[in-house]
Amino acid sequence: MTSATFEAIYHAWCACRRRKRKTPQVQCYEVNLLDNLMGAVQALSERRWRPSPPVCFVVSQPKGREVHAAQFADRVIHHYLVPQLEPLFENVFI
Repeated sequence: MTSATFEAIYHAWCACRRRKRKTPQVQCYEVNLLDNLMGAVQALSERRWRPSPPVCFVVSQPKGREVHAAQFADRVIHHYLVPQLEPLFENVFI
């Protein structure tokens, strides 16, 4: 796996915020965007990134269920990691 770069994390953030720009989590993240992106790069480079507790909520449509969703900052990291890990696991799961 390649080391985390600012450019790679920035592109992950761009992909992650698509169709979610008006949500409160995204807006809070963007208030300190450079600090958040640099913090993500540093945490990944130092191998000390740990996911935050998920956000839990209930939806009723199409049927009632409890949803546990990753925090926005963690979803940025997911958008960075998945394209790198996908080729490693794709052949195993097919």
